[in-house]
Amino acid sequence: MTATRPTNPAIDRIVTAARGCFRDYGVQRTRMEDVADRAGMSRQHLYRSVASRPELLELALLARVEEIVQELEAGTDPSPPDVTEAIVDYLRRVIDLGRHDEEFVTLADAVPRLSLNALLTGESSPIHAMAARSLVPLLEAARERGMLRQDLDDDIIVTWIQGVVTFLTPQVDLPPERQDKLIRWFVLPGIVGGGPR
Repeated sequence: MTATRPTNPAIDRIVTAARGCFRDYGVQRTRMEDVADRAGMSRQHLYRSVASRPELLELALLARVEEIVQELEAGTDPSPPDVTEAIVDYLRRVIDLGRHDEEFVTLADAVPRLSLNALLTGESSPIHAMAARSLVPLLEAARERGMLRQDLDDDIIVTWIQGVVTFLTPQVDLPPERQDKLIRWFVLPGIVGGGPR
């Protein structure tokens, strides 16, 4: 089951408790009883709100991604003087957070691969919606300046960017200048007319 970001206060309390337990005890050593105790509820009540440990891991990951997206939004100028550079900078920041955010990396490693792929990619994934929200101001700025390809909508662009980020993020030994070259030669031409920048 792919989790969606909850709006239920009880689930939020459980997710907060789980994230604390994962941080304090480690993901593998955290038991559902630990999460229930920290959330101030019985284990049975916890299971009424969250069906399984994998679902709890997904919810914790989504909560951290939401925070990361808020950080990205706060650090993104919606009307940059150079949209191309702003997109490159955005991608650098996303890749850096995906590599170095300890909680994100720990949770992403703990979520089963198929579930992680469902969360991270595809237009119906919850992270797709979060990524779109953080990218839309840059895409709108590029569109206003006539820079975006006319044959692509935002969902296709976000899907393309997510795929590239998912490909580049695990390549921790990739030198920054090589990474920038890949972004400029392969990502930008896919969404911006006129070739590499």
